[in-house]
Amino acid sequence: MAHIRHLDRAPIAEAVIEIRVRSTAGIPLDKLASLSAAWKATYPHETKVESFAARFGMQDGKATSDAQHEQLGFLLKTADKQEAVQFRTDAFAFS
Repeated sequence: MAHIRHLDRAPIAEAVIEIRVRSTAGIPLDKLASLSAAWKATYPHETKVESFAARFGMQDGKATSDAQHEQLGFLLKTADKQEAVQFRTDAFAFS
């Protein structure tokens, strides 16, 4: 049987808890913005969580391209930046 020993400098520094939701409409950004404002005292650093996707290709001998950009939610961090919460249109995460 393996011997369990204490590691003074263990490689795991954090854990992430994420809850995903499946919804056809998603959670509106204005609802997420109000959540972000309500948690501002504890998590004063706010950044937007955004997604960007681009597609390039050829069709009938011509180059085609398409780009999409959207805001997915908000990332909030404590003053010391040791804890973070994310409010996204498809999930909530805490680390």
